[in-house]
Amino acid sequence: TELDCALLDAWMPGHERTTTLLMGHIVTNTNSVPHLGDAYGYNLTYNAMASQKGNALHRHPSTEIFVNLNAPFEFAYGKHGQHKVTLQVGDAIAVPAGVTHSYKNVMDGHPSQPGRILTVLPGRPSITWDDGVVARARKMGAKCSDTGILIPEGSLGSEALAALAQMEQSPTAETDATEEDGKAYVVRHDSGSELRLESDDGWLELSWLRLNRGRVAELDPRVETVAVVIYGSVCCGENLQALDAVKQPSFFSAAADSLVLLIKSSLPHDMDFFFGEPRRGQKRLREAPAGLAS
Repeated sequence: TELDCALLDAWMPGHERTTTLLMGHIVTNTNSVPHLGDAYGYNLTYNAMASQKGNALHRHPSTEIFVNLNAPFEFAYGKHGQHKVTLQVGDAIAVPAGVTHSYKNVMDGHPSQPGRILTVLPGRPSITWDDGVVARARKMGAKCSDTGILIPEGSLGSEALAALAQMEQSPTAETDATEEDGKAYVVRHDSGSELRLESDDGWLELSWLRLNRGRVAELDPRVETVAVVIYGSVCCGENLQALDAVKQPSFFSAAADSLVLLIKSSLPHDMDFFFGEPRRGQKRLREAPAGLAS
């Protein structure tokens, strides 16, 4: 289900988009229900928007990871969003805690064709909006707390109250970033590298599985894994197309040339932590035996 105005800034002109919650919570929203059930220690969402639209400047107390699913996106970063870097379909960017950032769909084409982006936010679903965002959203009719958490109608259930407690926090201190810093945040999907982040609370790893038609890949069922099909068609006991997501696949068989994003992790499921200063590494993808991919 794609939710309208599920995020505070989506009330503002230029930032309209829909949000689909896969795991965890949507920041600023306590009432959404995840499609994939219990979280693996991170919040996972799709956001869809027309060309030239995106989100407002903000920052988190944890590293936030984005992956373009079907369109190029421009990322702005730095205290005023003054630096820019463009990512192509399948590319990832890991923005460190405290770094102010935003994104915008820069796909050429018909305005009705939405660009979609995946967001991965480990730990608490907390956010600090840039100056003026909360006031502008309220002016457009958003009902929210002073920190920008949307206030639902009626009473909150126990799960919503628990989510609210994780969202409410003091503003995250801002960390400046240079233009060169931003380039180092990016991992291209065709670079042959994985993105791995480690902290005292655990680790999270993104890798890209490329399958030619007819190829089969086996996955380790002992590792907590979410897979997202970026393009193509695969089977893992159920048939998946582009933008489909699944938890704990044990194998993939490709019905067409396909690219699948694998998110592997070992993080506390209670989400009560900040993934603030993870140790970051990129490593070359391992060579797989014939017919298999890691």
